[in-house]
Amino acid sequence: MAQTAGTEVLIRDEQDLLVDVSAIEQAAALVLLCELGENAEECEVSIVLVDEPTIHGMNRAHRGVDRPTDVLSYSQTEPFAVHRGDLLGDVVLCPAVAVRRAQEEGRSPNREVLELVVHGVLHLIGYDDRSDAGRQAMLARQALILQQMGA
Repeated sequence: MAQTAGTEVLIRDEQDLLVDVSAIEQAAALVLLCELGENAEECEVSIVLVDEPTIHGMNRAHRGVDRPTDVLSYSQTEPFAVHRGDLLGDVVLCPAVAVRRAQEEGRSPNREVLELVVHGVLHLIGYDDRSDAGRQAMLARQALILQQMGA
């Protein structure tokens, strides 16, 4: 569990790959601070690291997509209506899918995982990538936060 400037990031690791939990905590906290400023105080985000069968089942049950995915977000707040102390929701991340995708695309697995954390937390806040305009806004914000992290 990490607390950065009053922001709480809870991590639960239910999978077998070695991941940098500290970097994941810092990435999530930075997104909240960048996006919410003072409203990030006392906010809570849960990040759950799962294996492929688990995320496959969640993707099928919640999105109707019968395959594993890399990240799912379950928001507890209204889009862009986050207040100090809110429980924002859960980001479920599958490092195995992220690592495989990174290897296929010749990218760094660590950066891929951090990118997915940033992406997932942005969804909790209210960003939506289902439209072209929303996707562009989300990806621009994601890139800026990753740049601030030095990733």
